[in-house]
Amino acid sequence: MSTWTERELACACGQTIHARVAVGAHVGRAPQVRTAILERSFHRFACGCGAAVVLDTQFEYFDLDRRQLVLVGAASDREAWPDLERRLRDTVLRALEWGSPLTSDLVARLVPRVVFGLEALREKLILADAGLDDGLIECVKIRAIANDPELSRGRMRIEAVTSGDALHVRHEARSDVFELPASWVHAALHDRASLENRFPALFGGGYVDLARFWKESA
Repeated sequence: MSTWTERELACACGQTIHARVAVGAHVGRAPQVRTAILERSFHRFACGCGAAVVLDTQFEYFDLDRRQLVLVGAASDREAWPDLERRLRDTVLRALEWGSPLTSDLVARLVPRVVFGLEALREKLILADAGLDDGLIECVKIRAIANDPELSRGRMRIEAVTSGDALHVRHEARSDVFELPASWVHAALHDRASLENRFPALFGGGYVDLARFWKESA
C-alpha cells in the first residue's frame, strides 16, 4: 500500500504550496507514480506565481511486477549511501523473515537499489525497461569518460535507450543530449565477467553508481 503525507512547501515568491508527498509508493496500486517519474512531474508542485517547486526528499519505491525495490534518498544526501544501503538490506531481510510464504519467492527475486534524487530513479526505471544491467551501464559511462575526460566534470544520466541499445545521455554540465553507441553496450554485456572483476564496486551492492566507484577507488 502506498503511503502519503501532507506538507507545506515554500516557493521563492513567498507563497506556501500544499503538497501531497509520497513516503512509500507501491506502483502496482498507484501506476500513475511511475508515469509521473518518467515524465518528470512527480513531486513537482505548481505555485500560483507560475513557478514550480520540485521536492527532493526520501521515499520508498516498490514495483513487485517489475521486481524493483528502490530506496530514494535526497540528492543532497549522497554521502549517506552506506546508511541507506544497510536500511535497504534490512528491509529485504524483514520481508523474507516476516512475509507470507506465498510472497517470499517474489521478495527474493527483487532487485533492490539505492538512488539519490528523482533523476537517478528515472534512470533506473529506463534501464530496467530496456532489460539492461545498471552496473554494466555504469561501466559504459567509465568508457565514455576515458574517451572524453571532460565528462568527468559532472553526472551523466541515461535519458533513453534506443531499440538497438544505443544510449541517449544527458550530462549535467551540457545542454545537449548525446549518444553512446550500442556497440559499447554490447561489448559490456560480452565482457561482464571481466568488468565485475575490474569494477567490483559497481556490482553486488544496492548503491550502483559511479559516485560509489570513485569513492571506493580513491
